[in-house]
Amino acid sequence: MHRITAGDALALATRFDLGWAYRGGEALFWTAHFSAFAVHDTYLPAAARWPFERRGLIRIDGAYGQHPLALVATQLSNDRAARIRELRALRAELRAIAGSTMLFAGGMNGSERIAFGDLGLRCIASESDCAIFGREANTF
Repeated sequence: MHRITAGDALALATRFDLGWAYRGGEALFWTAHFSAFAVHDTYLPAAARWPFERRGLIRIDGAYGQHPLALVATQLSNDRAARIRELRALRAELRAIAGSTMLFAGGMNGSERIAFGDLGLRCIASESDCAIFGREANTF
């Protein structure tokens, strides 16, 4: 989820008995089927014009059953110059993940849905400006 407060994320996780992680308006939730081993939370590069508008980037390394899986979530800026820096940072983060990956990205436009193909990620679902990408292990 994006554009959520930490308190709302905690309330949802508590109410529905979910695991969760939060950073800068971004939240990821998971059920007991996913075992989280490590949570990496950071920010995407700040836009020069809006230095205090920071967008979070969350990465959870874990396993779904016996299969290693990394979950990544972020929201890209509407500003074109900022989005280019953010995409570069996001691609570097995705390159560092060796195994299966799911990316939940907000702020995507149609042309960016192909921005991760060379990394082995394909668009699984998209709605408005949000998209989900996935990559199985050993695809590159």
